[in-house]
Amino acid sequence: MAKDTYGIKNLRTRKFYGIYTFLWMVFMTHNLITWFKAIKLHGTELEDVGVKTLVKKCSRITGFVERTIMGIKVSFHPLVNWQNC
Repeated sequence: MAKDTYGIKNLRTRKFYGIYTFLWMVFMTHNLITWFKAIKLHGTELEDVGVKTLVKKCSRITGFVERTIMGIKVSFHPLVNWQNC
């Protein structure tokens, strides 16, 4: 189920455009992962791995979200430990 795979159990907004944008980003992310599997993982051992497994094991990137006077700032760690994939 999408809410378990992408962590969208709580959308954190009640505004229509906030929900619309968030869901649009989730669907685009799902499409990109599906295309990545079909194009780059074709013929490898990871070809049959599910989207949930790819998201859970290889794409979790820690970051911080903070509210500033200028708006919302999102920052990610510069290095990702890909050895856990």
